[in-house]
Amino acid sequence: MKVQSVNMLRVNMRDLVYLLVHTREIREEAYAFACAMLIQIQKAMMELNQILRANEINFAILAALPTFFLSLEVLMLLHASVKQEKKRSSSLQATDGAT
Repeated sequence: MKVQSVNMLRVNMRDLVYLLVHTREIREEAYAFACAMLIQIQKAMMELNQILRANEINFAILAALPTFFLSLEVLMLLHASVKQEKKRSSSLQATDGAT
């Protein structure tokens, strides 16, 4: 009985050492994997930042376009209104001059 318990103790110790070694290896591999993933994410973020900086002028132009077109529309309406007023005043002057 004593020999059997000593053998079981050896087996359990061997298993314990095996588990400790493999647990440490798994932890180191997980750490290396996490570091590699962080490096890849940082690279992707830097590339995205460069793309956004390169397109900054495009974003500014796109933001200004609605204001430009609204101003253009207002100017066109104002021009049409002034043109119509000139026509009306010239036709009134023509009718005043004829009488």
